[in-house]
Amino acid sequence: MADTTTTNLSLTLPESGGSTGTWGTKINANFSTLDSKIVANTGGTFTGAVTFSSTVNGADIILDATNHNLALGRLVHSAITSGNSNTSFSDASLDDNTSGSYNSALGHRALRDNTEGSLNSALGYNALANNLTGDYNSGFGYNTLGGNETGDNNSAFGAGAMDEAESCNENTAVGFYALEVSQSNNNSAFGSRSLFLLEGGSGNNTAIGYASGDNITTGSNNIIIGANIDA
Repeated sequence: MADTTTTNLSLTLPESGGSTGTWGTKINANFSTLDSKIVANTGGTFTGAVTFSSTVNGADIILDATNHNLALGRLVHSAITSGNSNTSFSDASLDDNTSGSYNSALGHRALRDNTEGSLNSALGYNALANNLTGDYNSGFGYNTLGGNETGDNNSAFGAGAMDEAESCNENTAVGFYALEVSQSNNNSAFGSRSLFLLEGGSGNNTAIGYASGDNITTGSNNIIIGANIDA
């Protein structure tokens, strides 16, 4: 029986019991074909079997098993130098990150400007997009903590929650545009538009309910419970 070939790549299938003295040559040729096809179809490189980077239809695929970074999308991990254990999915997520570590970004522009911030989680379009060095922040929803740059230990859940906060710390916002413009610390807002206008003051405010405390701009140490209740 003569040699045959595979259907897709035309790799040689040596005749059973034949190819005496030429079997090795045929197999080596097969491996060379496979090697060229893999590179041609991924556009990527393997290094020590632990690092893989590729571009497919304009989207980057980065797998760095040495530093435990994983990225998928356009303009992802473009500037990374020493950061490790970062995961990003979607265009421009963690694009400017250099040394930040243990960050997770899912959504277009999520944690886009982050450079050194670590232990942040961003889920949603523009979530934590402007974060530079802030740590331990969590933003889930469109534009959550989108303007945060240096603030730490903030948690925002709901579209626009803490959208314009820049450098405040230890805040919790749950609800549509809750604590949207906050620039103070240690505030807790639960409910759509709760503490919506709070910007200054020394913080320590708690609001529970739809639009609760939405008239406060610079107040401190307030406790407000109930929908549309103002201080």
